[in-house]
Amino acid sequence: MQFRNLALIAALVCAQGVAVAGDSRFAAQDGQWLPDVNSTRDSAAGFAITRAIVVNEVALRCAALDADLASRAHAARDDWWARNQLMVEAANGYVRYLQAIRQVRHGEEAARTFYDAVFAEVQQDGDAAVAALFPAGGDDAATCDRTVAAYADGRMDLSADAEQYATLVSVDRDLRTYRGQQ
Repeated sequence: MQFRNLALIAALVCAQGVAVAGDSRFAAQDGQWLPDVNSTRDSAAGFAITRAIVVNEVALRCAALDADLASRAHAARDDWWARNQLMVEAANGYVRYLQAIRQVRHGEEAARTFYDAVFAEVQQDGDAAVAALFPAGGDDAATCDRTVAAYADGRMDLSADAEQYATLVSVDRDLRTYRGQQ
């Protein structure tokens, strides 16, 4: 998923001056290595954060149907988080990194606006994904059974999308390296 609004693109352009094709690693004025910033990583971060929103909202929606489903939905959500938390944290860290770049270049208010816009967008994407899972007039209990089973057995894990997952692993590695040199 690409961030639809231009806030992210503007932040990237402002942070680097121009978009750089391929490997966008660049050195700060002090020669310090900085993590890649590019649309592939933007997409992976949006993907991970949206998936986290969806798993939480599905668990809440299914839990409202009955006690047995609530138990299974919460267990599936908790298991999903146990398997995917590190990559969701990496995605959030990447967005925070972009926010920090924005703050340095444009100030605190611009950084806050950027962060709010990104998370409003991924929330909207998450809401749309949940709405697609639960069409009006559909059998919510059957949808919950299928969806909770998919979360429980890992079919909805971030690693199920090999390309996005590989990007998230790279983001996580780079952010750990970056933090290690701070």
